[in-house]
Amino acid sequence: MGHPVDKETKIFAAQIRAGRGLLDWSQDDLATRSGISRTVIARLEAGQTDARTSTTLSIRSAFKTAGLRLVDDDGGWFGVLTSRKSTSHWDDNTSS
Repeated sequence: MGHPVDKETKIFAAQIRAGRGLLDWSQDDLATRSGISRTVIARLEAGQTDARTSTTLSIRSAFKTAGLRLVDDDGGWFGVLTSRKSTSHWDDNTSS
């Protein structure tokens, strides 16, 4: 088996998955927007590798451009914040 995964790695992995889910992005979509390979994104999401600082910044930047913020503050809070704009694909513009 691989090395033990620390809490920060698990949190970042969950944030990536949540962010992609909120935006309805595939791993390929995030790879294209962040400039990080899909293989690395998959490994990050699975907790199989720690993110380099540059990788973390690229992923955070891609999400920020789309209206999402990965939250990880010193007060112990973490999660994903989204703007209404970034979830506009959820709008039901069809008539019943």
